[in-house]
Amino acid sequence: MNWAHIHLLINHIPILGTLFGLLILLWITWKPREELRKLGLLVLFLSGLAAIPVYLTGEPAEDMLEGLAGVSEDRIEQHEEAATVTLGFMIFTGVLAAVGLLNKNERNINNVTKIVLVIAIITIGLSAWTGNLGGEIRHSEIRNKQDRPIKSVDTVRKRYDAKDNEEDD
Repeated sequence: MNWAHIHLLINHIPILGTLFGLLILLWITWKPREELRKLGLLVLFLSGLAAIPVYLTGEPAEDMLEGLAGVSEDRIEQHEEAATVTLGFMIFTGVLAAVGLLNKNERNINNVTKIVLVIAIITIGLSAWTGNLGGEIRHSEIRNKQDRPIKSVDTVRKRYDAKDNEEDD
């Protein structure tokens, strides 16, 4: 097992954790239950913690990919920049969730929970964006069609023939 493998194995934990924590907090907006509020906040706190090793394994994983065929340094850099922003939001969400868990004032708890809910929505969006950019590093099937590697000379001919036919129409 290497750093790239570890990074790929653990990167889903904070993303899915944030999603589950967010869904729990959304659920309690319809059916308030203190146990579920605490569970949602705890899951978000733990997801914020889990984001740290994911981020820290990213650099050694990048080192392993450098120079491999089909791996774009630009894609890695985009993913890395997005990961930095996402890490900040994950940690911020986790800290706010911890504040909600430790707070004993019911009014403050409700306000903090609402704030955590909004920040968690932003965080899950950033997580999806970052995860997608990471996936594009090695998964050409999820890239934009024009960014996919060309497989053969026949594929090139088909693309040019199709473009010629479009221009003739």
